[in-house]
Amino acid sequence: TTHPQLHSQGTRVYTRLTHSYHSQGTRVYTRLTHSYHSQGTRVYTRLTHSYHSQGTRVYTRLTHSYHSQGTRVYTRLTHSYHSQGTRVYTRLTHSYHLQGTRVYARLTHNYHSQGTRVYT
Repeated sequence: TTHPQLHSQGTRVYTRLTHSYHSQGTRVYTRLTHSYHSQGTRVYTRLTHSYHSQGTRVYTRLTHSYHSQGTRVYTRLTHSYHSQGTRVYTRLTHSYHLQGTRVYARLTHNYHSQGTRVYT
């Protein structure tokens, strides 16, 4: 499990998160990239997902853009993926709160594949 790396320079915050998952039997690769930039009170968030399952191919690309009014930013994200052959459920929840120059990031992952094991 890779923890987010927060780097605050003035009011700018950059966060990059990368995950790599491998499931026995069928291979599942997951790449997660986060990019946060706060300038004044503006926060931009870009999220990209790429999933590939052997047997049946599943590609998912997600892009998010958030703008904060004032100084408070709340972001909640939930994903659900299903692959034929072996079942893979993915739940992703993000919660970001920007107060002044402080950014709190909470990330919760829940992976469960029936038949094949998934390591996180």
